[in-house]
Amino acid sequence: MASSPWATRIATRVRISSSLRDGYPYDNVFMQNMRMRWGRITEIHTLEDNVVLTRALDHIAESGNLEAHAPPITDTAPVR
Repeated sequence: MASSPWATRIATRVRISSSLRDGYPYDNVFMQNMRMRWGRITEIHTLEDNVVLTRALDHIAESGNLEAHAPPITDTAPVR
């Protein structure tokens, strides 16, 4: 099925394999489903292994970078 420029859906599966500054290994997989309308991304839904991410963020925070435990950044408009 061909996609059209006014309504395109994109699905990705990404594997990140690296190490943190101190050599602590980080290996995670995430998937994204995106929606594009007229060549602009209008929606991104990300699914990530949060247990792996939380362990890495905990390790970073324990190393002295407290920003690793900061609240998530969102672009969701507040409900009124």
